[in-house]
Amino acid sequence: MNENGDIVGFVLPVIFNGSAKEDLEEGTIYYLGVLPEYRGLGFANDLLAQGTRTLQEVGVWQVFCDTAVANVPMISAFKRVGYRQYSEPWERPV
Repeated sequence: MNENGDIVGFVLPVIFNGSAKEDLEEGTIYYLGVLPEYRGLGFANDLLAQGTRTLQEVGVWQVFCDTAVANVPMISAFKRVGYRQYSEPWERPV
């Protein structure tokens, strides 16, 4: 939400059950969207940070970020909030 209480987008953090390490599951920011009229105003950063905090609060040992390798705006948002790339990008076959 913005300062007026308007919904500007959403974030969908997801926990992967069955991939536990020391009783903590893995998580991912599965999807994030910002309404077109609010893009470029920093809301993606806010939503991504909130989704990450949500996963931390429920207790995950690792958070992955998934996006298409061509989705440069989303990759940039992940990097801006502190995510690091540990391997070369790859795409799953559709």
